[in-house]
Formats: sequence, C-alpha cells, structure tokens
Amino acid sequence: MLGKEMDPVLVVGAGPVGLTAAAFLAQAGTPVRIIDANDAPTTLSKALVLWRRSLVTLAPLIPPAQWASIGEPVHAACFADEGALITTLNLTNDAEQQRAP
Repeated sequence: MLGKEMDPVLVVGAGPVGLTAAAFLAQAGTPVRIIDANDAPTTLSKALVLWRRSLVTLAPLIPPAQWASIGEPVHAACFADEGALITTLNLTNDAEQQRAP
C-alpha cells in the first residue's frame, strides 16, 4: 500500500474502550473515525476509577507520572436516578476519614 492513503478504521462507541482503541490506532499512524450514539461529548464520568491494569495498558499513551500529577483520590460515589440521590458509597476507611481535613 505504498503511496496509497489508508481508509480510516471505524470505531463504534466513544466510551473508555472505544476511545482507548482509537488512541492506540492513531498513535500507530492509522486514521480513525469514531461514531457514538451521543451527538456531543458528555460532561459525566464513564469511569469511577482507573484500575491498575487500565493504567498499565494506557502507559504507552499516558505516562504513569502524568496520571499521578493530574489524578485525585476518590472518597465517595453518589448514585442517582433521574436527578434524585439514591445513596452514597463511602470509599475511604475510617482511619483515612478521621485524617481528612
């Protein structure tokens, strides 16, 4: 395929998996087209936390030191339905909570 432009790879879904796939393809020089059911980016989080394995997988794209510099610890998660709070899940242990400002 020398001298010929590649057709973009179609990535369906702009969630964490789709965007990760698109980022790795783009880094490798592959053109990417992303489509999603939503017509615009969301302001809501799609991931409460990034697990260690996810950070290892993303390390070639985003160095771990960068995650540490921009990340913030998660202390609680709120669950809501149609804007009404259902419950809050505390993600810290009591010792950490007592030390928190």
